[in-house]
Amino acid sequence: MDIKWGGSGIEKVVFDYIESVVPKGGSILEFGAGYVSTVALKDNYDLTSVEHNEEYSKINPNTIFCGVKNGFYDLNKKLLKDRYELIIIDGFNRIEFLKHIDILKKGNKILIHDTYRESEIELAKKLAKKLKRKVTFFTDGDYWAVI
Repeated sequence: MDIKWGGSGIEKVVFDYIESVVPKGGSILEFGAGYVSTVALKDNYDLTSVEHNEEYSKINPNTIFCGVKNGFYDLNKKLLKDRYELIIIDGFNRIEFLKHIDILKKGNKILIHDTYRESEIELAKKLAKKLKRKVTFFTDGDYWAVI
């Protein structure tokens, strides 16, 4: 499948960043699967996708398909690994991640997509503060942040 960078998916510059910080075969946890990031990452990384939309859940064989409960993914946290090189937040209702810091502590780095939105900017700042980490915002080719 040809990857069509951008639109609602990640831009190539975000993919290039991921390749620069996560070694091939490294583990990535992605919240919100799709036809850009999931397709681009699934063959070269140990990618676990968390998805509530059945169509998108079929893109990656290593997807935790789950419903939604109280505004967040209704997943069995025991299915998650102890540690990930990178966690990507690109799903729905992202503000709910503030209530699930325990999951985010499993990531060496956390990438938040779509920080052109004020809500994602605030999320990145609040998560960084809660995790006691620095946040860096990027606007080259796309809007995203890394904690």
